[in-house]
Amino acid sequence: MFKCKYCTIEVSPENVAKHGCFINKSEIFIDDDNNFFYDEDDFAKDPRPEIGETTDDYEAYEILDESYLEEENEKPESLHFTGSIKKSSAMWTKDATLSLLSLYEANVEKLDHANKKTKLWNTISLGLKSIDLQYSSDQVKWKMNALLSKYKSCFDNNSRSGRDYQTFDYYDVIDEIMQKKNTKFTATSSVRSSNPLKSKNTPVTNLSPNNNSVNLNKIGKSAYKEKVNVSEDKLSSSPSTNSSKDKTNATPRGTGSKIARQKVALEQEWLKHLKMNEVKAKADAELREKYLIQKREQNELKKNYLRLRTEELEQKKELEMQKLKSKQRRHEDILDMMKSLRPNNAREQKKNAYDSD
Repeated sequence: MFKCKYCTIEVSPENVAKHGCFINKSEIFIDDDNNFFYDEDDFAKDPRPEIGETTDDYEAYEILDESYLEEENEKPESLHFTGSIKKSSAMWTKDATLSLLSLYEANVEKLDHANKKTKLWNTISLGLKSIDLQYSSDQVKWKMNALLSKYKSCFDNNSRSGRDYQTFDYYDVIDEIMQKKNTKFTATSSVRSSNPLKSKNTPVTNLSPNNNSVNLNKIGKSAYKEKVNVSEDKLSSSPSTNSSKDKTNATPRGTGSKIARQKVALEQEWLKHLKMNEVKAKADAELREKYLIQKREQNELKKNYLRLRTEELEQKKELEMQKLKSKQRRHEDILDMMKSLRPNNAREQKKNAYDSD
């Protein structure tokens, strides 16, 4: 959140030039607390209202003339911000960005504490100014943070997915810097281009023994531009090649990469799962076979029982038939005897009847 140092009112970086406290101010600065202020020498030219003024007076003072606004829109470059207020206010060319990365690579290893980054940005800003590239420390910080953020985004995406590969113009350069720092950002790119900033025969940088700054001399500047042009031609006409140092620092690929190890671990888990399923299926088959054998034995016993019961019933039936036949024969014999005796009795009765008459 940005504020005006004089009226403590919140002001956006886009509208700071139109703010009442900074009208007709040639230079506007920003301190560590994100407070905008101007050079005290300009105070006599156009004094600002004091903090003690009422709100109505201040609001009336902040209303700008439309003609003045049109003037400001027509000449946006009339104000010069020595401390970068807006990230897009600095135009970074490819040569300037490569110079920034070269200075960052040369100075980042000297940091022994994270709180010394302000000194790093100041050192890089001085190095850029020595080759006629006017960028403030804030502009350097914003640009470098944007590049690192873009690099981390591409790295995370490439780590998650091997198919949807993402990259940008300075990915390989930042990747090489990260490898030298041995940080958690490890390169995953399968195609690397040579770093145009590094040259054994070209004196690009000149380290000062008295301080930690890096100054680019005139010879280094011209050689650096020639080196960049040659490297661009190589990148556009021929495929990229890796140095022996890049090969030693590169992340292992194939069976040694993280994705390959994960695949091997998954395959081992899958084989273990298949083996367990095979053992379980074999045990189930043995139990099923035992169950079928028991069922067959039970069926055989039932068949034998039914056969014995059938034989027993047949024997009983035969005995009953024999008894019935014997009874029938006895009955027939009795009938025959009765028939044989009946006619004689009838004759005797008739004879006795005639005699009585």
